[in-house]
Amino acid sequence: MQQSAVAIGDAGGGLGVGCGPGARIAKFGQNPIQQSAVVIGGADGGLGVDRGLAVRIGKSGHDPMQLSAVAIGGGGWCGLGVDRDRVLDGQVSAGGTLSPGSLRDPTSPASGRGQEGGLPLGGRGLALAGASTHCCCMTKVAALPQRAVLVIEGEDRTTFLQGLVSNDVAAATPGSAIWTALLTPQGKWLADFFIVADGNRLLLDCERVQAPMVLQRLTRFRLRSKVTLGVADGLQVYAAWDGVPEVDALAVPDPRLPEAGWRLLSAVPLVTTASAADWDRHRLALGLPDGSRDLEAEKTVLLEAGFDELHGVSWSKGCYMGQELTARTKYRGLIKRRLVPVAVEGPLPAPGTPVLSDTIEIGTMRSGQGQMGLAVLRLDKLGAALVCGGATLMPRLPAWLRQANGLPHD
Repeated sequence: MQQSAVAIGDAGGGLGVGCGPGARIAKFGQNPIQQSAVVIGGADGGLGVDRGLAVRIGKSGHDPMQLSAVAIGGGGWCGLGVDRDRVLDGQVSAGGTLSPGSLRDPTSPASGRGQEGGLPLGGRGLALAGASTHCCCMTKVAALPQRAVLVIEGEDRTTFLQGLVSNDVAAATPGSAIWTALLTPQGKWLADFFIVADGNRLLLDCERVQAPMVLQRLTRFRLRSKVTLGVADGLQVYAAWDGVPEVDALAVPDPRLPEAGWRLLSAVPLVTTASAADWDRHRLALGLPDGSRDLEAEKTVLLEAGFDELHGVSWSKGCYMGQELTARTKYRGLIKRRLVPVAVEGPLPAPGTPVLSDTIEIGTMRSGQGQMGLAVLRLDKLGAALVCGGATLMPRLPAWLRQANGLPHD
């Protein structure tokens, strides 16, 4: 398979494209800081070159005919994921054939000649007309295969959900999302999910293992409501943080914390710059619960898991299933334990391992990774080192939890 190469230089170097082996593109232009180059390979990917450093780039997707491309830094350009007939964040003509002048700098009406191998524009390559000039190289984007998407359509979709979940469904407007929970009639947690408005439908970003249960329970309450419920098999869930993602997807800010970043729903695979494990470490550091990994079905009370501070409960909407206990725990101050981040010294305890203080059980370990995790702990024991299995735990309370509850600083 032929390889194509795209190089981006400074204003003096211009833009170029060439066909051939292209295993490496020479530095381009005079300013060593404003250089960025890409080689596009076949199923095995290619090599990206930035400031003289070669970086291995994997293929974009599972189709062995797909190509992949990433521009690493330099001059405010960002990476592009492509296939034979399409460029994300740009355009390409059918079959990927270039026409003269279709490669251009969006900030300048003129572009230079290609320098790779002395070849002019032409043949098979990429058309970058209309490509973004916003660099997203620092933004982390991770696929979350453990998430699934449910879809609710019909004229009663908002009022139908309004009486079943803890948050105000009407606040899920285009460009925004809400985080909410489904409770038992006794007010105990069953599932939580994000609700995203997409035209005439609502999309529920939920745990994949819980999707069948959530769909079954919602269907049970449909009665005469004019709604249809189903699984959006074609949509994949991503998380993005440390910047604004420049992607062709349905993107909404994570409603829990600004530092949590963005939720992305896409019908096509996106180029990722981080792993699901990277996202897990990020949300653990922020103290964000991850569904059934941190909460116990028919046992956890929402306010123990931070749903109030993390904007997962509306106190002004009408009645919903489980509202009575949720309101009582808030207004009577009945919360005696919380889900909090902990630093782990020693082997990471398994979920459910008892946490001890002077041989007295005061909580349980929940999810974790490496030397950090979340644990459900009594509020009066948050200031001391605790024992869990063969490890020592030290509570590390995030700012959002300390400030909202008047708890002591670390």
